[in-house]
Amino acid sequence: MAVGAAHLLGYKLVNNFNMPYLATNVTDFWRRWHISLSSWLRDYIFIPLGGSRGSRWLNYRNLIITFIIGGLWHGAAWGYILWGLAHGLMLVCHKQFKDFCEPRPRLTALLESAPGTGARILFTFLCVSLCWVLFQPHLNQSMAVFGKLFHITKGAALPLNNRSLWYTVAFLFACQWLVRSGVWAKVYRRLPAPVLGTGYALCLCAALVLAPDNGTTFIYFQF
Repeated sequence: MAVGAAHLLGYKLVNNFNMPYLATNVTDFWRRWHISLSSWLRDYIFIPLGGSRGSRWLNYRNLIITFIIGGLWHGAAWGYILWGLAHGLMLVCHKQFKDFCEPRPRLTALLESAPGTGARILFTFLCVSLCWVLFQPHLNQSMAVFGKLFHITKGAALPLNNRSLWYTVAFLFACQWLVRSGVWAKVYRRLPAPVLGTGYALCLCAALVLAPDNGTTFIYFQF
């Protein structure tokens, strides 16, 4: 939205997010998520600490320190520190798993197949989503959320309109497929302006209809 609003005013902002929830691993996630922050952490913390130079364990240490500082950048609270530590540990685990896969070409081929790629995307999304629970200043609230996530109460129901949720998910997947497959780039040039305008209006109406009654503020507005 910020990129689009700036474009309307004649400014072209650098792309700061590149479909991060389609990342196939946590390293790929940090190449896609908050790219300006990731670049700053790399250039001003990770590389001065030694980067990937030196032994493997020094590299791991530098990663963990960098992401703990990245967590502190968001605020001086245990939730942010643990969030950064979790991402640092996930990056270390990914590097070790990557080293494990290198001498095993069959395992690598399986992971790079279509089903394997889908499984990697889902696993990465799950890990990143669980880490987001920590991303707040009140650690007791995060622990309460984890308690609810992993404690199943019989007969309990979520205050969520499941039909709207699945309609939204299906719509977003359809949009992602149109863009990533290149179909939209071909169709877009051939559609007349009235048709495009009507389509955008329908998308806006669908977003308003499917949106929850009580909205929440974008998490980065608190910084």
